[in-house]
This record gives sequence, C-alpha cells and structure tokens, in this order.
Amino acid sequence: MPPEAEGIVQALKEAGVTTVFGIPSVHNIGLYEALRHERSIRHIVCRHEAAATHMADGYARASGGLGVLFLPPARVQASLSLLCRKPGGVARRCSC
Repeated sequence: MPPEAEGIVQALKEAGVTTVFGIPSVHNIGLYEALRHERSIRHIVCRHEAAATHMADGYARASGGLGVLFLPPARVQASLSLLCRKPGGVARRCSC
C-alpha cells in the first residue's frame, strides 16, 4: 500500500469524513487498499461517474459535511463539470 494513500485516508479521517463515493480502478486501487484498513470511513461504490458526483453533492448538502469522490483520473474533470453546471452546484464542498 502506498504511503501517500495512507496519508490521504488519514487526512480524510482527521477532517471528519465518514463516507466517500466512487469507482475503483487501477489508478486509485492504493486508496481503496488504505481505505479497507480504516473502518471509520465507509465507501459507497457507484456504477457511473456522474452518479457518484451527484451522490457526493447530495451527501454534502444533506449532511453539511464534505462530499468526497474517488474516481479514475480521466473521468474527474467531466464529472465535476456536471456538478458545476448544475443549478446551485457546490463543487467547492466536493473534494477529489
């Protein structure tokens, strides 16, 4: 497991994150391995990048916390642009 992944998961825990959304891929598998060892953060697997983006946005709005996404690198920009175009989009509260 990459030490960077452990650091990211630790930073999420310290920020009070309890839920993350995303899609596992070869590019972020280290994050998922680190997340597997951190029981205080649950992961919700999504079937589509746009759905993950909207789920994180809805979670951030409803909980007042952070909406965290784990997506394959090529899909991040397209998915966040959906959120920015959404009326009242709150991309500033979502972290990739």
